[in-house]
Amino acid sequence: MPQNSTNAKNTMNDDYRDIGVERILRDNSAVPFVKRILFPFKAPVALDPEDSAKKRVMTHKMEYKTADNAAYVYPRVMPDENGNLKDYGSGAFDEALKRRDFIKFSKPEEADKFTKTYKQYWKQIGYEPKVGQ
Repeated sequence: MPQNSTNAKNTMNDDYRDIGVERILRDNSAVPFVKRILFPFKAPVALDPEDSAKKRVMTHKMEYKTADNAAYVYPRVMPDENGNLKDYGSGAFDEALKRRDFIKFSKPEEADKFTKTYKQYWKQIGYEPKVGQ
């Protein structure tokens, strides 16, 4: 029997479990950005050009957009034609559609939770993104 939480605000771990991030990743394992999440040790990592201290890395910069009564989760950062990560910025959604590099959610709330919690999967496998891995 589920217990009611006395904490009105869910933690990131609660959201991760509530929406079933691991199931979502498994069910969408053919999607390019999902492959990079599931197999991070083989995936590229780059320094975030928006970080003036040059200490923060970027791997996906997940976003979502609502369209056609659905919410599309997609990475703003994708490999370019040379395999190097590139931040596609405002053109990322169109690029992700072209590449079929997105997951379609029926509810924006779930898409939002996914974009905020997907990296919790890496904690499960002991991965910490670093440039030069």
